[in-house]
Amino acid sequence: MKHLFFSQQKRVTSATPLSRQARRLEKRRLAKAVKLLPVLLGMLAAAPAAQAQTPSWQAAESLNQGALGGTVYGQKTVVDASGNTLVTGYYNGKVVIGGTTLVSAGGSDIFVGKLDASGNWLWVKSAGGTSADYGNSVALDASGNVLLTGNCYTTAQFGSLSVSITSGVHTFVAKLDTNGVHTFVAKLDTNGNWLWVKASTGSGIDVGMAVATDASGNVVVTGYTGGTSSYGSTAITASGNYYDGFVAKLDGSGNWLWAKGFGGSSSDQGSGIATDASGNIFMTGLITGAVSFGGTNLTGAGGYDIVVAKLNASGAWQWAKQAGGSGYDQGNGIALDASGNVFAIGTYSGTGSFGGTSLTSAGNDDLAVLKLSNSGTWLWAKSAGGANRDQGNSIAVDATGNALIAGTFNNSINFGSTSLLSADYSDNLAVASLSSSGAWNWAKNSAGTGSGIAADASGNAVVTGTVSGATTLGSTTLVSNDTNPTLLVAKTSATSWLWAAQANNGASTTITATTADASGNMLVAGTFTGITNFGTSTLTSSGSTDGFVGKRDAGGNWLWVKKVGGVNRDAVASLVLDNSGNVLLTGTFTGTATVGGTTLTSPAQYGSQLFAAKLDASGTVLWAKAATGSNAYMTATSLTADGSGNVLLTGSFYGTASFGSTSLTSTGQYDAQPFVAKLDASGSWLWAKTAPSTADAVANGIQVDSNGNAFLTGSFLDQVTFGSTTLASSAQYTYSTFIAKMDAAGNWLWAKGPTSTASGEGSSLAVDGSGNVVVTGYFSGTATFGSTSLTSAGTYNYSIFLTKLDGSGNWLWAKASAGTSSQQSTDLVLDGGGNAVLTGYFDGTATFGNTSLTSAGGADVVVAKADATGNWLWAKQAGGDGYDQAMTLALDASGNVVVGGSFQASNSYGPNASASFGALTIAGPPSGNTGFVAALVSPLAIVSFTPDNGPAGTSVVLTGRGFTSVSSVSFNGTAAPGFVVNSATQITVNVPAGATTGPVSVVTSAGTATSTTPFTVPADLVVSTPQAIGGTYRNVTVTGSGAATLTSNLAVTGTLTVQSGGQLNTKTYIVSGGGFVLADGATLSIGSAAGIAATGSTGSIQTTARTFSAAAS
Repeated sequence: MKHLFFSQQKRVTSATPLSRQARRLEKRRLAKAVKLLPVLLGMLAAAPAAQAQTPSWQAAESLNQGALGGTVYGQKTVVDASGNTLVTGYYNGKVVIGGTTLVSAGGSDIFVGKLDASGNWLWVKSAGGTSADYGNSVALDASGNVLLTGNCYTTAQFGSLSVSITSGVHTFVAKLDTNGVHTFVAKLDTNGNWLWVKASTGSGIDVGMAVATDASGNVVVTGYTGGTSSYGSTAITASGNYYDGFVAKLDGSGNWLWAKGFGGSSSDQGSGIATDASGNIFMTGLITGAVSFGGTNLTGAGGYDIVVAKLNASGAWQWAKQAGGSGYDQGNGIALDASGNVFAIGTYSGTGSFGGTSLTSAGNDDLAVLKLSNSGTWLWAKSAGGANRDQGNSIAVDATGNALIAGTFNNSINFGSTSLLSADYSDNLAVASLSSSGAWNWAKNSAGTGSGIAADASGNAVVTGTVSGATTLGSTTLVSNDTNPTLLVAKTSATSWLWAAQANNGASTTITATTADASGNMLVAGTFTGITNFGTSTLTSSGSTDGFVGKRDAGGNWLWVKKVGGVNRDAVASLVLDNSGNVLLTGTFTGTATVGGTTLTSPAQYGSQLFAAKLDASGTVLWAKAATGSNAYMTATSLTADGSGNVLLTGSFYGTASFGSTSLTSTGQYDAQPFVAKLDASGSWLWAKTAPSTADAVANGIQVDSNGNAFLTGSFLDQVTFGSTTLASSAQYTYSTFIAKMDAAGNWLWAKGPTSTASGEGSSLAVDGSGNVVVTGYFSGTATFGSTSLTSAGTYNYSIFLTKLDGSGNWLWAKASAGTSSQQSTDLVLDGGGNAVLTGYFDGTATFGNTSLTSAGGADVVVAKADATGNWLWAKQAGGDGYDQAMTLALDASGNVVVGGSFQASNSYGPNASASFGALTIAGPPSGNTGFVAALVSPLAIVSFTPDNGPAGTSVVLTGRGFTSVSSVSFNGTAAPGFVVNSATQITVNVPAGATTGPVSVVTSAGTATSTTPFTVPADLVVSTPQAIGGTYRNVTVTGSGAATLTSNLAVTGTLTVQSGGQLNTKTYIVSGGGFVLADGATLSIGSAAGIAATGSTGSIQTTARTFSAAAS
């Protein structure tokens, strides 16, 4: 679990209305990546071992998904006589709509697209300049030409046409034909050619909000203006420092005919516009205070009021009506039926008057639908709403006089007797129909927002808006990357969705775990949203986020990739391999999730549940298990496997969680507390344990020692109890770190934590060969680890801590980073020499021993190494100008440091994201997270040695790199008296006398290389009492008082001696190697035909052949 201190990390949002604690669990679940096994990066064919000299970045790869990434907003839509749909809006970044790739020139650009009656894209066009440009509305003339309006800054291109804005922000009108192009007022002809584009001028700011055409092909537009803006020869000056509304008219050739303004002493706006068969113009919007429309004076009731008004074809005001109350009310859309009756839609709050009808909102805001006659007589007013904020955004009228409306609601909404509930308690798109008399006909919803609607000839509704995450409409699933929404266009009847289309805005990916098998294939896991490619495999997320796991060969080719998840928010948090090379996963899901052919189901609609799964080396799912609870929120953060293939996983939960037949219940209703659960190799739950807490407590990492004991770390508020040990926070309302140990049966053995004046958290841990545990995390203020006190970079800044305890929980040492801002660690591994390598991220300046780093952006990746006594050896950084973080770390078989995480751009509207890893630069889209994998490699390395065992005097060949200016070669600290450097990649050396089992080291002028695996030196054994023996030794002596009984085969590289009176009982085991001495008076019992094989022997049983069987020769 992570308490993230960089603001950008807080983009992660829950799919359900969670409590504070549950929201924190969601962040931890998505941010935390744990894997405590070695990793091999497929990009490196041969790589160096762990060593003291500083490594360099030698490989980096981005999951950039073709650099797609951006935001697409659908604003308004219209349907032509053939049933084709035209839609406009705006986008930023690089997106694909239909088969057309669009790249914004500036902050945002305009798009307009056409789909056929079945929802297939026919064409897409874009327009804009280097600043922010917006397409807000679309209309058709009688010939099928396309009219657009919106607003643009500076110079904007519409095909070969352009408008130049010298100051301010201005309305455009553009015309296209029905085969495509762009507008602000702009026009395209039926062949898709830009016909003309017009923009207002002046020093003010004005925005075109809606466009319509009349039967003569004239174009009318409404919006708002600030300052002074000119529409042809007509200038409109807004009142004071506020905005005034305007209505303007152009002929079919784009000549400005007239413009009218309306406004008072505050802000006023036109939002929707329509015309009748006589060329009269109807508009809706909002007014504030007193506003005059020709001879009609209106005074707002308070806040904003809805306004509906009529002008004749010459621009003379005919009538104006207001509606609303003391809240903030506004009209957003307007349409007419065949009889010229006026329908308007908007939003209101509180109690408002709509003609003779009084409406009261059910929540913060409700949507209102109004009907007036052509002469302005109120006919009826209807509302729909729920407890939260609901908006009516667009309206259309079908051929039979029914009104179709589009809007957005939060949580729930009622349309008469029809109640809609958002699937995830967030914003949802609403589509509904009313009869000509104001009765609700039907209503439906989907994830997303609704901003525009049109009716086809059959009365079906075509709606546009946005979708974030994923939603399924009929047989079509629409997805966006998790950071930004994308365009949604869909057609629905009263009973079913007929088709749906979207823009592809790429994917958001985060790598959360990596590991490697013995063949050098790399396993990668993480989360993604949207459409993403892994080699030739394309995955499309089904929900807000899905998990993935994939395998790559040593050349970086994807061998397979699997999706994990369902229609909600799902993630893979941790990945390891067992001793047989099977892949073990854990993560979190909501509702229903699919892992291979296994479907896991939660008994709760919204509670997050956890899963564990096992796949074979080919990616086939062997089993998948869930821990669930009807009232539980669970988060999986880490898992590991013991030598028998049993799986131990940890995380946090609150409520009641069931692990097979074991149920755990948290102490507090909404306070998380840690758990540890164990499954056997077949996926059967063995046991589950928890540590009760009085407030929030979470576990972040777990690892086992050679005896199957488990260590874990995390954080807690107030108090947490591990068996008979209770830990208490050092300061009120702050998190403290815990480190705990339990045996293989789940019994708590001990628990420790540093005392601190502020907050802290344990992020990750590893266990060395002696059973010591090394832990990393972060803290603020002063933290005391045993007798060692550490102080953070500032009172409210975090510093990384690194500490070591023995197997009994005694503090051995503690170290900290320093700097000007915050540093946070996320993962930790140990190399063969017990040195610790950690990763995380930092901002500002960070110092590790003598190495100081300065971040390039909001946060940079950091990797640092300390020796077995806690001395910082080196530190490296990577990143760009955005928020970049490493979440997973491992060592490959040669000791290379492999890091996984994500990076992003500093501005989602700006250029593509990039991150530098030394001289290497990788790229990603401008928005969302892009996953990366990178490797740190040192120039000096011991890659292998042959043989890997032997007594003193054995000739050993070391293979590696950087073997120049070699000053010494040592075996577990014992220097060899001589050696031969054959080349820069090979050394021949004899094992020195007195050497013991341990790593091999080579010292050069460039530094020291230490092997990650030990060289085994057989020891001497003296048996002076009755003793069971077996294994490999240099010399074995059984004294006169000794009795040695074999329990396994015995290999002796030197001499096996049985002295007078000694006894050797081989039972059924073989004795081999070296020489054999049997003294007079010794007893030898050979219980197997395999007998004893020796190169020479002395003693009374010596025979000429000395061979008892073929196995003994």
